Amino acid sequence: MDKIISSIVGVVLLSVSVAVPYLPNTDCGTPHNPVWIDFNKNGVFDPGEWNGLSIRCAIENSTEGGMIVVESNYSSSFDTFPIRVNISVSLVGKDAVIDGNGSEKVLEILSDNVLLTGFLIEGGTKWNIVSSGFSNIKIVNNTILNSKENIGLYHGENLDISQNKVYGGGMFGLFVGFSRDVNVNDNLFSGCGIGGQACSLTIKNNTICYLNSSKWTAINLCAIDGNVDVAIINNTIYKNSCGIFFYNETDYHVTADVHFNKIHENSFYGISNKCGDIINATYNWWGSDNGPSGSSIDPFTGIQANGDGDRVSNGVSFDPWLPLKKNRFPIMEITKPKSVLYFRDRGILNLRMTLIIGYITIKVNATDSDGIIEKVEFLIDNVSKYNDTAAPYYWVWNERIFGRHIITVRAYDNDGAFTEKSIRIFILNFGRSIV
Repeated sequence: MDKIISSIVGVVLLSVSVAVPYLPNTDCGTPHNPVWIDFNKNGVFDPGEWNGLSIRCAIENSTEGGMIVVESNYSSSFDTFPIRVNISVSLVGKDAVIDGNGSEKVLEILSDNVLLTGFLIEGGTKWNIVSSGFSNIKIVNNTILNSKENIGLYHGENLDISQNKVYGGGMFGLFVGFSRDVNVNDNLFSGCGIGGQACSLTIKNNTICYLNSSKWTAINLCAIDGNVDVAIINNTIYKNSCGIFFYNETDYHVTADVHFNKIHENSFYGISNKCGDIINATYNWWGSDNGPSGSSIDPFTGIQANGDGDRVSNGVSFDPWLPLKKNRFPIMEITKPKSVLYFRDRGILNLRMTLIIGYITIKVNATDSDGIIEKVEFLIDNVSKYNDTAAPYYWVWNERIFGRHIITVRAYDNDGAFTEKSIRIFILNFGRSIV
């Protein structure tokens, strides 16, 4: 077998050294700058497509409905902030970092029909992403860090915030003000929460944790200048100062359905209701099978909250509650690599084993039938290398390494259970830059 591997490696290295020269930012053999307009939307750079160094210039040269691709070697130093997205466009990052470097705003969306995906965005003192008065905005699969209000969306409609990882700031990971038809699904908010006022707001399948603040809560919804209509479904809300807070002023109302959530280990309250409307919070798990604590009375059933779970205030209907279900393990599959010869992440030839030359993107599908996937951990030879907390789950393995190794992947659910799978590979990688 070792002779076969040596023969294959020798042939491949010889052929690729002649046929595939190393060029910066190369797709289909064409070098280009890190920001480019994908005119035909085929996902690869084609000769003649506009390319440059700044996102701002790409927006100026794009057309309505266009697609701008930003490569991982993009540098924020070539842009001025805030970057104003003033046309309908899809901004697609390939693990690109946008750093506002202390500006008040990093990205300001000033148009309807905008998609933002695939970026790490940081460096805004007040907002990393902000928009007011625009609709059909999708913010999907980004990592957003350490701003006072990481995402601020105001006076909009049809807003989709999904599969993002939002960290820190100690206040709002997302604030939705005076908006309608808002979906907040499958995100991680760590060290920050969700706040605002909206009608037809759905908060579903999120994990919201580690917001320790005397002022702000994991979910903070206030009917101040209009009504609030919200569904909070199947979220994990834990280890915050307060889980969910409701408030209203005279003449405005809160309609809230809070069901099938895991609300536990929040210091002060699981739910605190300071509005005049009753909050429907039946069928939740409160951290204990004997229900919530706090001694409040369910306004409909008369049951007292005398369990050992998180506290609930008056004005909350919590009965019946859910016991903690017997947890089912996550379902997980390594979709790449397979038994294939890979050269710089591209499959070349089917084999009976996995042979990798250059870097490789390890891709995983992971689902959980009775909860959510909290993270997918990537290990090499049982050494943890990377954790991904939002789908799609992947890690680009690129380091100087040779020989036989074991790739292990673990998918963890929100109850801490994990499924593990491993594959044996042979790799030759000189650690060369990906681009």
